[in-house]
Amino acid sequence: MERTIRLLGEKNQYLEKFFALNEAEILNLEAGVFDNVPAFYRSRDAILDILLRIDEMIDVESRATPQREASGDDRAAISGSLKTRQRWVASILEQDLRILSRIDVEKSNIIRDLQSTTKARKAIGAYGRPAAGGRFDEKA
Repeated sequence: MERTIRLLGEKNQYLEKFFALNEAEILNLEAGVFDNVPAFYRSRDAILDILLRIDEMIDVESRATPQREASGDDRAAISGSLKTRQRWVASILEQDLRILSRIDVEKSNIIRDLQSTTKARKAIGAYGRPAAGGRFDEKA
């Protein structure tokens, strides 16, 4: 049971790291800095892989140790860890919504800029072309 409690604590530490990583990237995104997004997602994936491995170890431990063997203190520690985990997960979900929203806003801005540039190029192209069959040096 001791190992399960330790693993739950370790999981919460990685959730805290995940939260901190998100928080730092939110500041970048709000400042308009999007250069770090690929590295940010790679870091998130690495933490998620670690969390998955911890979950697998917790699963193995919980199958090996019947719950009836857990003392009152052990159950309280597990309950506390699970409540902490729920708080971290709820906070991370809120962050993810902020991140996705900021990225969607920037994506919309880029699309608008590209459409504006395309329209401007068409207008410039039309202005620079002579009328059908005409030449620039012809006098009316």
